[in-house]
Amino acid sequence: MKKVFIDTNVILDHVLQREHGAEVKAVVAWLTQNEIPMLMSVGGFYTMHYIIDKYLRQELMLDKKNRIAPLRTLLTSILQTFIVAEHDNASLLSGISNLRFSVLEDACQYELALRSDCDLLLTLDVKHYPQANDSLPVITPKQFIENYINKK
Repeated sequence: MKKVFIDTNVILDHVLQREHGAEVKAVVAWLTQNEIPMLMSVGGFYTMHYIIDKYLRQELMLDKKNRIAPLRTLLTSILQTFIVAEHDNASLLSGISNLRFSVLEDACQYELALRSDCDLLLTLDVKHYPQANDSLPVITPKQFIENYINKK
């Protein structure tokens, strides 16, 4: 395995310790230990910024002054762990033109993972990723643990 593309929802579960946080933590630790790069999209980064800021504001009740430091810390941690893959107009056009996808953000991420030569795409929303290309498996963190970490 050379590279793994990580969907935005997976990173958010990891950072915010949501429902699948423990599974994602195990996957990230394994990939890090095995020196396998984890890629994400810049669009995902913007989405994460918005959702993490909203979490700090609504769930932790932090005002703007008191949430900027933890927001910076979390976003810095993301950028130190995950590599931002580069989109261009052609990859975005290819993504939004793929008629197999009904969620265009996921179509663009799938296209980015393909163009970045990733070996698989890790997501919590497998149903959003129709098997458009057998060369890029789309799996959940749980499936990753079963197929790679716990493989005998």
